[in-house]
Amino acid sequence: MKISNRTFVVSGGSSGLGLATVRDLLQGNAYVAVLDLSSVPSDLIADEGLSNNIQKRRLLYIKMDVTQEDQVESAVDRVVEWSKSTGAHLGGVINGAGIAAAELTINRRGQPHSTRTWDRVLAVNLTGTFHLTRLVAKHLVTVPREYQLLQTEGVAGKSKVAEGMEESDGERGVIVMIASTVAYEGQAGQIAYAASKGAIRSMTLPMARDMSRYGVRVVSIAPGPFKTPMTGTFSCPHYMLSLTTVFCSRAFLLPYYFHILIEDVFPLSFSRSILTINDK
Repeated sequence: MKISNRTFVVSGGSSGLGLATVRDLLQGNAYVAVLDLSSVPSDLIADEGLSNNIQKRRLLYIKMDVTQEDQVESAVDRVVEWSKSTGAHLGGVINGAGIAAAELTINRRGQPHSTRTWDRVLAVNLTGTFHLTRLVAKHLVTVPREYQLLQTEGVAGKSKVAEGMEESDGERGVIVMIASTVAYEGQAGQIAYAASKGAIRSMTLPMARDMSRYGVRVVSIAPGPFKTPMTGTFSCPHYMLSLTTVFCSRAFLLPYYFHILIEDVFPLSFSRSILTINDK
């Protein structure tokens, strides 16, 4: 699938892995809609040579709380209208919004895991991913297949359809959900986070089967620890030593390297084999 002149929705795109994805998509000449509570960093606008009127260029920022279904629906509708105005058809969604909170089943004071932490983590990581994905998918299934888009771009030759199909896999778009290695091997204190990421992993295959008839690919990525604002908030109290094996290691990857996974998902003109991608 080609990303040039296609529109992609990235939640949590103002920082961390989402921001790394946004940068990579913009470098690939895609149009990107960032849905986040925080605004995009100023250096991103400068790097891409964008004017203050962001919406007239390849980057659109929409302030949105992924836990609020009405805000998600409104944001998706705005992106769809924006894509129509730019002529860059919708190409997919990358669910980069996520939070983590460490809490034991029973803490040192004998108190049980709070429902507030549980509800908040699942609301952002799982339910937020579900709502954004289903609402983008509603519009993604109506996008012309890629070889049809190549026709409109003027593929030379007698049979534009045939030549377009030779250059394309015929996809309409890609849905990317971010799980975690914690979905496979969670540590003490990661109950809510592991549950949310394990659920995303489990959603991938049935959703992929649902969407295959439309030419929409569904992918989940299970990254290990990256150095992001989210992981930067973690601490390592002595009664949670098991967390140090994941969260307090010096081997954290920088968000920049996350784009390698994203490039394999689409893919562009790259040929790599990444084992942490679950692609059905």
